[in-house]
Amino acid sequence: MRPNRAAVWPPRGGGRLSVLLLCDDDRSQAATTLDHIDALRRLSRHRVRTLNPVGLSRSALLDLSEFDAVVVHYSVVVVLDTYLAEPLRDQIRAYTGLKAAFLQDEYRWVDAIAAALRDLGVSVLFSVAPPAAVEGLYGSRLPGVDIAPTLTGWVPDRLLHYPTAPPVARPLDVVYRGRELPPWLGRIGREKAAIGRCFLEHARGTTLACDIGWRETDRIYGDAWNAFLASGRATLGTPSGASVADFDGSLQLRVEEYLGDNPGADFEQLHAAVLAPFEGNVVIDVVSPRIFEAAALRTALVLFPGEYSGVVRAGEHYIPLERDFSNFDSVVEQLRDFVGLRALTERTHADVVASRRYSEHRFAEEFDRVLDVRADRRARGVAIAYPLARAERAVRVPASTVRARLGATRAWRSARAAVKGGLAVGLVLGDPPLRHLLAAYVRHRRRAPTVRSRALLNDLLKLGLARRAQAGELAAGPAFELEPSFDEGRRRLTLHSRAGRTDGGAHGGRRASAAEIREIVWRHVDVGETVPWRIARLKTIAIELGARPAGIHRFEALEALVRAFPEEAYEALEPLLRRSSP
Repeated sequence: MRPNRAAVWPPRGGGRLSVLLLCDDDRSQAATTLDHIDALRRLSRHRVRTLNPVGLSRSALLDLSEFDAVVVHYSVVVVLDTYLAEPLRDQIRAYTGLKAAFLQDEYRWVDAIAAALRDLGVSVLFSVAPPAAVEGLYGSRLPGVDIAPTLTGWVPDRLLHYPTAPPVARPLDVVYRGRELPPWLGRIGREKAAIGRCFLEHARGTTLACDIGWRETDRIYGDAWNAFLASGRATLGTPSGASVADFDGSLQLRVEEYLGDNPGADFEQLHAAVLAPFEGNVVIDVVSPRIFEAAALRTALVLFPGEYSGVVRAGEHYIPLERDFSNFDSVVEQLRDFVGLRALTERTHADVVASRRYSEHRFAEEFDRVLDVRADRRARGVAIAYPLARAERAVRVPASTVRARLGATRAWRSARAAVKGGLAVGLVLGDPPLRHLLAAYVRHRRRAPTVRSRALLNDLLKLGLARRAQAGELAAGPAFELEPSFDEGRRRLTLHSRAGRTDGGAHGGRRASAAEIREIVWRHVDVGETVPWRIARLKTIAIELGARPAGIHRFEALEALVRAFPEEAYEALEPLLRRSSP
């Protein structure tokens, strides 16, 4: 059972409340986050005033006694001081009125977040977790805290009158953007990218026109996202959430350690070795904001079966796609039935959007209802210090400065990527074996159609650094040598970075031929996460090796070239298959 359900709270009655919403409403936030904040500010019958605490080390003018309630939005990460500085935490601790919080992504940092909420004295938590998960998440961690159920998102008002075309007039059959989530979130987290990959693989044998992606570089934002979603007759979807909760962060560390020792392991191997005992310890499988966006834009939903917080039902509001894709042919038939597809999208729009059952107004009403029965009316009628605190925040953290900083950060990242791309080309052209390999790819790239130029340059840059390191030519950072090993069973070549120089000698194991190699991994974690490289008169730059986990790089593009151009690839790899002389 959900503890302390809002339904049993005694009503207090009274007029409008004065509410402070601490939120990160910077315009760089995702549209769904800004919609969530804006709905509370614009549609609540109470006076909801917002303050962005991010980057604000202290506020000398903020007076919390002017408010009947203080609410911390999920855009403010309560465990990080950059979001809530200690002086502001002290003010919240001392405040004796109603303190509430919104949470999302409730499967991570559970212990730390619960401890932070207890420390602040939060007494009401707006949770998106389904009823079955609440006790496991908060039963013993938030004693006495009332759990108010809510959703991850609502039908945004901005899409209610968005112009849409009927299915027959849309240029694409299926559009989708997923995301690779950390493997320690379990099978549900894995599905966001898996549904896109598998659907695209099956669609290659059909005439379906698809625009499906799951990499960060494929992401689409702002108005372009609405246009993209409205361009497809259908979009894919999975339950939002996770099937594993990592309460104290230890599971993430165990996953990273396993992948560090087994960099070529796939998800099923990782799951069997580490995750299986934790799978289903807490299951959060709820509706995502994208379901509401698709319904509003009359884009049909093709979803893995699930509860979806009771918002949509299989066959009635979405086309169910079995997780093993055993009914893929049936899904294709339904996507080709434009009459049936239009009936499905109109029915979904009527039940989910036009009914106003999941409107932003309903969200604000539910928020108001909780405050009505839990907050004491204690504040003065006029908030005098609040506008001064807003002005103080503008001086301490000016919006223009924030935008400039964000723009400079993006520009620097783009410039850094361009510089590294140029350095990669220069390094490759100056290294004959790498130049021969790149030339073979340029001349006959049809042999490796899945290789992307950016990924190949990244692999060749790191291969060039490995070759220079083995030859003692990096001229920056600690010396290290690459010790190769070949796993015959998995056909994996691993280059182990060893600090210092070894006493040389021939490689003790059997040397693999190019035809035998299927995986190539550089395991640098024993030395560090980056390889420093001094270029002529420029400062040393750090080349990162891997992200999850850091310090380990998988040469996926190079692996494809080994199969397509074994002679040229082996010429480039050959120096790494033996130790250099002392």
